Amino acid sequence: MQMGEKIKAMRLERGLTQHELAGKIGVLNMAVYKWENGLQEPHKRNRASLAKFFGITERELMFPDDQDGDTENET
Repeated sequence: MQMGEKIKAMRLERGLTQHELAGKIGVLNMAVYKWENGLQEPHKRNRASLAKFFGITERELMFPDDQDGDTENET
């Protein structure tokens, strides 16, 4: 799962539209659209806002498949 997919999944779990999420974290809804579709990654301040809103760490947001934040594949 990519960061954008994680953002979308968490947004949908809370029953929010992209516009509603954008309003809650203080960005334009186009930003949320770009994040969810992998066109752009959130800036650090927006990652912090997203993580706080969703009750997770920035690391969990940035590395949704890896609880430790280790991006190397395990063999």
